[in-house]
Amino acid sequence: MSVEIKAIVPIEQQHELARASSKESIHKIEDAGEAYIVSAFADLSRKQTVKKYWKAVIFCLFASIAAAMDGFQTKIPGSIIANRGFINQFGTITDSAGLLQLDPLIVAAWGGIFQGGVICGNLYGGFLSDVIGRKYILAWLTILLAIGVAIECVATSWQVWAVAKIFTGMGNGLVQTQCVIYVAEVAPIRLRGALLASYALFYQLGGLCGAIGLQILATSPEVLDFRRVVYSQWVFTGLFVLAWPFVPETAWYHARKDNHELSKVSLKKLYGKNFDAEHEYKLMTLVLQDERKLAAEAGQTNFTEIFRGSNLRRFLISAAIPLFAQLSGNSLVNGYTSYFFQLAGMANPFLGAMIVSLIGLLGVLGAFFTSDLFGRRPLALGAGVILSSSLFIIAIMSVIPDTTARSTVLISFMCLWAFGYNSGIAPIGPAYQGETATPRLRAKTNSLSQATAQSLSLVFSYCVPLMLAKWNIRAAFFFFGTCCCATAGLYFLLPEYKNRSYAELDEMFQAKVPARKFKAYKTTAQYAAEADREYRERQQV
Repeated sequence: MSVEIKAIVPIEQQHELARASSKESIHKIEDAGEAYIVSAFADLSRKQTVKKYWKAVIFCLFASIAAAMDGFQTKIPGSIIANRGFINQFGTITDSAGLLQLDPLIVAAWGGIFQGGVICGNLYGGFLSDVIGRKYILAWLTILLAIGVAIECVATSWQVWAVAKIFTGMGNGLVQTQCVIYVAEVAPIRLRGALLASYALFYQLGGLCGAIGLQILATSPEVLDFRRVVYSQWVFTGLFVLAWPFVPETAWYHARKDNHELSKVSLKKLYGKNFDAEHEYKLMTLVLQDERKLAAEAGQTNFTEIFRGSNLRRFLISAAIPLFAQLSGNSLVNGYTSYFFQLAGMANPFLGAMIVSLIGLLGVLGAFFTSDLFGRRPLALGAGVILSSSLFIIAIMSVIPDTTARSTVLISFMCLWAFGYNSGIAPIGPAYQGETATPRLRAKTNSLSQATAQSLSLVFSYCVPLMLAKWNIRAAFFFFGTCCCATAGLYFLLPEYKNRSYAELDEMFQAKVPARKFKAYKTTAQYAAEADREYRERQQV
């Protein structure tokens, strides 16, 4: 039983109060004017939660649709560069046969500009979201993506294509941070892991759609008409625009602004007209009051508090998975899949990219159910082992002569990498980003942690095309080494959040519980729940 409880007293005193609470019902335990409150979500199973709060589930899934735009627009630019029509349009150099080719420096510049836009969106997104709200930041990111796609539709030079990367990059940067924040603030406890994992699910769906579109183009008579794939990006944008007016603002945003009535209205819209908004809002305000009190006592009143005390640890945890994604070869495998297969000598690199995307989608679907079943930490660490092993075999294949068997092994371990990444890293990253920070600092912490990871991605976006041009697929040796080191780092850094409320997480971070002991740690909520159960059993006797 996981119970949402909050008391603004020291951790040790909370435990003593909880142990002594068998004399009264947990639903009304008071000490020095502070109250323990039980969340409406606490005692429900996953099935009961879906049945009772289905509207909130739908709103969370809608917010994650934006990830499909992110996935599609990430897959297309990295893979369309293998299309001959695209090369003819934007090529600036010729090979020994006199055919136009893309300049690797220009390809690297496109990747760098895109990542620069992503970092920009990451950085200002959290601050803007705290000003205008989660709902309107979703509208703004859609506008930016639409501008970027419109420019791509008319671009005839590599410079104009680069301008499009600025807008799509900023839009994707906002998607990566703001969709996660919305879901983290709306999802009920029992479904929070699965709904945060839905970001990765839709991201992979978008990437798969991009791979399918490129495969259709590669096998069609109009193989050189690469803009047909570019035009298809409007489908995702249109779906998001149509659904946006019906999405309510999060109650947490209004609570932070002390907009009491608006917060309660949001709770009703999100969880149903019969939802006890007064009760849940009181719990939210107690959590925020505790955070504000601790910040005031520590003299922390601005965004720099993110880098102090337990907030610094939370920031590092939030950034851990996005950083790991870069160190595990994401920019190599996911960013340049078709190009990678082309360099490996595959006759149809787009088919290979589509197979990898499909396997990745299966991995995400599995994580949608397992993240709340097994927990976040086991999935992340298991994925680290799979990714390291896959990169090692891919690297070995890079020094073996080109044969049919070699191509088969390459595709197989690229698929294994994609399954490991999308079953353990892609879906768990949003979970740690959405759950780790305190509610008051969630938007800013998420934005800054994502921007930190994307700064590393910026380096790889520029370097990976050059690495592939010089080292070919032997670049996998480099990422094998970085992935092994990053996996070891995750073991010591990542806690377990399964079925934990935000109040419980606050307590454990304040108590400085080691990451590997989060799962077994008994919180005040659990002590109080046990005391309440014992009290009721004695009453029945």
